[in-house]
Order: sequence, then C-alpha cells, then structure tokens
Amino acid sequence: ANLVPVVPDRDPRALDAFAALGRTQGRRASSIVGEASVVLGLWERLAESWPRAREVRADQPSFVIDRDPDVPADPQVRRTTPADYEVVLPACVRMFVEEVGYSPVSGSGVGPYETRVRTLIAEGWSFARFEPGQGPAGSPGSVVFKAELGAVAGGVAQVQGVWVTPGRRGEGLSKAGMAAVVEAARRDVAPIVSLYANHYNERALAAYRAVGFEQVGTYATVLF
Repeated sequence: ANLVPVVPDRDPRALDAFAALGRTQGRRASSIVGEASVVLGLWERLAESWPRAREVRADQPSFVIDRDPDVPADPQVRRTTPADYEVVLPACVRMFVEEVGYSPVSGSGVGPYETRVRTLIAEGWSFARFEPGQGPAGSPGSVVFKAELGAVAGGVAQVQGVWVTPGRRGEGLSKAGMAAVVEAARRDVAPIVSLYANHYNERALAAYRAVGFEQVGTYATVLF
C-alpha cells in the first residue's frame, strides 16, 4: 500500500532511477511516505506521469523517544485481545477516515484492512483504553484511546493510528495513553519508539512533546 523510498545521502541519481522504474511500472501504491526531501524529490520526478495526487503533506515532524516518558502512564491502557476486535475495528476505521478521508474496510469483513487490524492485535501491537458500554456481559465497551505499532525493525517501534474519540478530546488521554504505549513498547518490543504527525496537528504535537518525544527529522506523504 505504501511506497517508502530509502535513498542514502539523498542521491539524485537514485531518485532518477527509482522514478524511471516508477514511470515504467505505473502507480501501484496508495501513498509515497518517508523522509521529506526524498519523498518530495521522487514525487517531483513522477508527478507528470503518475495520476494526480489527492494530497501532498510536505511537513510531518518525525519524533523519537528512547527513555521513560515524562508523564505518568494511563493504567487503563492495555494490549488489545482477539475478543476486543469487534470494538477495536470501528475505532480504527474512524481514525483512518479522519486521517485519510475514506473508509478502508471492504464491507465483507475479510478485507486487507480488517486482516491488518487482526494481525496487529495478534502480534500484541495494538493498545487501547476502553470505557464501559451497554453491550453484553464481558464486552470491553467502547474505545476512547488507541494506538498501534505499525512497524518494528532495527530496534525501533513506530507508533501509528493514534486516536482519541472526539467526545473525550482535550482531557489529556493522548498524553497518558502514549506514555503507556511507550512504556510497553520499550519494555517488550524495541528500545526506541518513533512516530510522525502532520505539522498542523498542534494538539497532537504538544502531547507527544509532553510525553518526551523529540523531533529528529521531517517526513512527507503523497496520498493518491
């Protein structure tokens, strides 16, 4: 789904070569995402031959934390389980629609996005805080905060899909929730936790900085 160009030293010859391959094969990915200078350089070379981009997000601060959070962790945030899937999936869809602008679900219940959510839960990479609902006994209720580890490699766990239900925003749930995710990820998965966000999402950026994340670079995303 995502094309992630990795170009040592931002070598323009590598960008030329990747772009030539991209022009030959045509667009297959739904986005180009990665280091801003590389993504934007590749897109500049592909823009005339690929379909028009739906949106270009050219300034997405990239953050990392490699220590304990600066704020207390929310004790109600936990790893989700397969039993939580029916409640977690709608929250994931709502986050995706807010972030990307369309629904990712297939309608059949067995599409790639649904499978992805199930896989993250099975891997122990899905975290959420629930509040009691009106469902059957044993139901986790509804999700008020969630986040996932979208990728883990090289001693780094990248957090994605951070979301707070609209009616509970402004209560500090994202700060305490992210602190819980950082603690769990660093304890059980990888010593460094990373994420990136849109530059205009000032509330989220403030929350990440309060937790102790430090900006180390800038990403960009081209959405189709």
